[in-house]
Amino acid sequence: MEEAKRRRGRPPAFKPERFRDLPCVAKLLWFYIRDRGEGRYSVRELAESLDLTTAAVQRNLKALVERGLLEVLEPPAGSRPGTYRAAPGREGGD
Repeated sequence: MEEAKRRRGRPPAFKPERFRDLPCVAKLLWFYIRDRGEGRYSVRELAESLDLTTAAVQRNLKALVERGLLEVLEPPAGSRPGTYRAAPGREGGD
């Protein structure tokens, strides 16, 4: 019971308004990458893991980067996957 009381006073782990008007696929990608942590993610692997098309993954990764919710630490090149992470300070801050 005390655990539930403490949680109510904490701010959410992300600001829902930053996700407003984003497609569900973009939100799914953001939560997936945030939960798995910074790392290399190929479009194909993301599509297979989340049962999406590669075109949907590419389009929504771009939307997340443009909105500042996802950072590209190393862009994909050739067969090398890109390195991404949920933008620090963006999920709960500013």
